[in-house]
Amino acid sequence: MIERIRAIAAGKGFRKIFWSLVSRGSSTVLSFALLFVASHVLDTDEYGLYIFLFSVGSSLGLIAVFGQQVLLMKHFRLA
Repeated sequence: MIERIRAIAAGKGFRKIFWSLVSRGSSTVLSFALLFVASHVLDTDEYGLYIFLFSVGSSLGLIAVFGQQVLLMKHFRLA
């Protein structure tokens, strides 16, 4: 059983998944830390403007990538 777990952990796919999870986790932690620090450093008006612009940027980012994953999957499936 232990050898099978080691064999799975030694695989290339496991490493990719592991680093992907580490990347997502660290991104979440850093985003939280940035918002925490900004909320303590900025005044109320400045923080409100920061959050508003952050929301607008996030919304535009979502619109920009709308359907991109499906398009990439279709492209690479045909290749």
